[in-house]
Amino acid sequence: LSAVHLEISRRERQRRASANETARPFSRKKHYYEVLELDRACSAAEVRRAFRRLSLQFHPDKQLGKSDEERRWAARMFDEIKEAHECLAHEPTRREYDQILRAQVRPDPQVEANGAARWKQRAREGAEGTAGGGGLGR
Repeated sequence: LSAVHLEISRRERQRRASANETARPFSRKKHYYEVLELDRACSAAEVRRAFRRLSLQFHPDKQLGKSDEERRWAARMFDEIKEAHECLAHEPTRREYDQILRAQVRPDPQVEANGAARWKQRAREGAEGTAGGGGLGR
């Protein structure tokens, strides 16, 4: 890493420490475990592996030769994957997110499973070159 990048990282850590910042902001409307296709009991290593696998699939640089619509859809998917990773990879944020999930009244497990299946189907369609929705509720 460059010296500039290291200095920025050091300053950011100092800013967070001085502000007593423990968690990063996240969306309470998205189920990040479903986005990364993980169980809630997954380890940090599994979060990293899932992020790497999905980001390689949906990264904008990997979408060359596809239509504009497919590239835009893949970019939205990549943004969702990145957002999920940022929440789940940072331990204080993940703890807070898990507490909110436990506090929420969850729908019937069959309905939740169908939602995850729809998200995975959209991801598969996008990977196969069929333009799909924007993922999770879009």
